[in-house]
Amino acid sequence: MVNSLTMFETLPEWAIGHERFLDDAVRIWNSVSKAYPPHNLIKKSSDEYVITMAVAGFSKEDLSVKSEDGTLTIESKKSVAETKQDYVYKGIANRDFKKEFLLAENVFVKDVSLKYGMLEISLERVIPENEKETIYNIN
Repeated sequence: MVNSLTMFETLPEWAIGHERFLDDAVRIWNSVSKAYPPHNLIKKSSDEYVITMAVAGFSKEDLSVKSEDGTLTIESKKSVAETKQDYVYKGIANRDFKKEFLLAENVFVKDVSLKYGMLEISLERVIPENEKETIYNIN
């Protein structure tokens, strides 16, 4: 039985024309910020997904959500100036972040909202008319 890591390592040998996908996957895998901020990925149906991300302390103006060339990028634009505080314990992160997600072909951002410190990004897979199932009448 082949494990998924071995299969991923051999993709360049048989996945012809997918070099850009592989390069993007490796780049995102190696990105610095994997855990912060925490997020959930919810599959609502076969064609709908939702990413929820905990972004407490960030306003709409502090966040950027964009998709380009099959990559969804979420990042903070706020540089928090460190105030001089005598912390006994500091458990709330105030740091910039950048998270990227690879979107499958025909997956698009449907809606983006921020409510109670949770960023919610609704995604939808839109199947082009020429790829939808067609049933023909037999004459």
